[in-house]
Amino acid sequence: MSQDPEAIRRDIEDTQTRMGETVEALAYKTDVPARTRDAVNDRIDTIKGAVTGVAANVRASAANAASSAANAIPSREDAAESLRAMNSLASRNPLGIAIGSVAVGFLVGLCLPVSDIERDRVGQLGEQMTDQAKAAASNAIEQGKAAVTQAIGDALTTSPQSQTYPERYS
Repeated sequence: MSQDPEAIRRDIEDTQTRMGETVEALAYKTDVPARTRDAVNDRIDTIKGAVTGVAANVRASAANAASSAANAIPSREDAAESLRAMNSLASRNPLGIAIGSVAVGFLVGLCLPVSDIERDRVGQLGEQMTDQAKAAASNAIEQGKAAVTQAIGDALTTSPQSQTYPERYS
């Protein structure tokens, strides 16, 4: 057992260090409030990281949306040209604009919820008008489909491929 006294001292210091760490670990395991506090802090850090990531994504999305909106807004010259075109259309067909405006207003009115006052004052008449408007719109859509189908059929029957040519062109 003749070991160097210096080596024995190092072994004792190492053992004391390990024992101190073991005692600290045991003390931490028995300190439930401290462990709970650490677990909560870890969860908070995780949530903060997730929120920071989401916030960065939202900021990037907002920047992309702002860029898209800026690109979608017409230039002053384009807006002026569109306004001139609308003025020209309105001056050529004022009755059509008036009818279209009334139709759009009626459709917007149909889309809005009915208030209690309207229900009390208009009642069944309003319901009948709404049903008639829906039926008329459905009828108009069906007539439009039929007209388009007829136009396509007429176009196909009068197409150059369906025409017969004299023998010398065949």
